[in-house]
Amino acid sequence: MSRAISVGAVVCALLVVAGGPNPAEAETATPFESELHHLTAGANAQRNADAWRAGGVTATTIFPPDTRTAVPDTTASARRTVAYLLVYDELDNFTHTCSGTLLSGDAVLTAAHCLYDDVLQEWSGSVLVIPGAQPELVAPYGVEFGTRFIVPEGFAEAQDPGEFDLAIIGLDSGGFGNALAPYPLVAAAPDSFLGSPVGLATAGYPGDKNDGSMWTTQTHEYWVDDFYLYDLLDVFFGQSGSGIHTFGDPSHPAYLIGVVSQGNDFQNKSPRITPDWLQALHSYCVELACTFTSKAIPPVSYELSGVAFCSSSEDCPGGPNAVVAGKPVFGRFTVSPTPLRTLEAFVFFDGAPVTSFNWPEPPYAHGNFQTGAFLGSPPAGQLRIDVWSGLQYVGSLHLAVPETSDPPALQFRQSMGAISRD
Repeated sequence: MSRAISVGAVVCALLVVAGGPNPAEAETATPFESELHHLTAGANAQRNADAWRAGGVTATTIFPPDTRTAVPDTTASARRTVAYLLVYDELDNFTHTCSGTLLSGDAVLTAAHCLYDDVLQEWSGSVLVIPGAQPELVAPYGVEFGTRFIVPEGFAEAQDPGEFDLAIIGLDSGGFGNALAPYPLVAAAPDSFLGSPVGLATAGYPGDKNDGSMWTTQTHEYWVDDFYLYDLLDVFFGQSGSGIHTFGDPSHPAYLIGVVSQGNDFQNKSPRITPDWLQALHSYCVELACTFTSKAIPPVSYELSGVAFCSSSEDCPGGPNAVVAGKPVFGRFTVSPTPLRTLEAFVFFDGAPVTSFNWPEPPYAHGNFQTGAFLGSPPAGQLRIDVWSGLQYVGSLHLAVPETSDPPALQFRQSMGAISRD
C-alpha cells in the first residue's frame, strides 16, 4: 500500500552550516532526494557541554497512565545504540536535545526537525552524539560529533513535512566502530506484519526526566496508513528522533520501522519506514560513506472463502439458506493463507457499526460469528462484515436481508478493495 516515488539520481544541495533550503533545487528535486549539510567542529560546544539542558522540538504526549520505565542498564544490547543528541547552533550555542539511533558505528538516524530551527529558519551547526548516555553526561562509549547530515528535500518543501521527518547524521573516522554492535535492523514492515500480537516500543531521552536518563515505553495501541505510524506511546520533549521498534513476534527480531516525530493530545504521528524510505536512506549513506543493515519484509495477501450465511446455526452446516428480516443471522468464513495476526470481523448494519468479533489465538484460519445475538431480529437492510488480520485488510462480506423469503433470499457479494479501518 505504499506510494511509489522514484528516488532517481541523487541531487545534493550543499548547504554549509546554517544555510537554509535552496529554492532553485526545490524546483526539480523529488521529495526523497538528498540535501547535504556540513556541521562545524563544535569545539566550543564540547567545552560548554555541561551547560546542556533537556529540551525538544515538537510537542509529544503522555497518554495516562504513564507507562514509561527507566532503563537500568544503557549498555545492554539494543540500548547502547540509543543516542542522546546535544544540538548547537552555528556559533556553538546549545539549543536543544533530541534522541537518535546508531544504525552503524558511523550513522545516526534521527528526526529531520531535530536539525532545523523552524523559527529562525536555520539548520543546526553541530551535534554531539552520546550513545547509551547516562545522567551527568556519563558517556560509556565516549562521544562523537556529527560532521554532516542529510535530510530529504521533501522535509523543507512538503505541505506536511512530517512524512519526510527523517535524517541521517554521518560520523567521521569510523565513529564508534563495532563497539555498539549488534546494530538494529531497519525494516519496511507491510500491513500484514503489523497488528496484535506485535507491539511498538521506543527508548530515548525525555526532557521531563532526570537529565541524560534513558526511558522506554511500549504499546499495542497503534494503527497505520501508507506513510505514518499512529500510536499511543508515552513520549515527551527531547525524545524526538527516537527509533520505533517492533516486539512480540518470537519468529522475528525487533525491527526499527519508524522514528518519533510529532504528536497531539490524541495520538503520535511518526514517519513510517517504507521501501521508498529504505532506498532513500541507503542512498544517503552512500553520500556519507556509511552503511547499515535493512530488510524489506514481504507482504502477505489473503483471500476469503467458504462463506455461508444462514438462519439455522452459527456453523451453517447445511451451507447457505434463507436469511429473512426478523430472524437471527449466522455466518461463517475462512481466511487463507493462515493469518499472521489476530483475526477480527467488524459488523455493520446499513452502514452503522453494530459489533465486532476477534480470534486472538492461533490458528486464525477461520472464524464463526453470530450477528443475531447482537442485532436481535434485524429488519430488512444491508449487513457488511469487514475482516482484518491485524492491520491488514482481508476483505468484506455484504449481505442483503430481505423483507420476506419470496424474492431471492440470499443476496451475497464479496469485496477485496482497500478500505480504512477508522
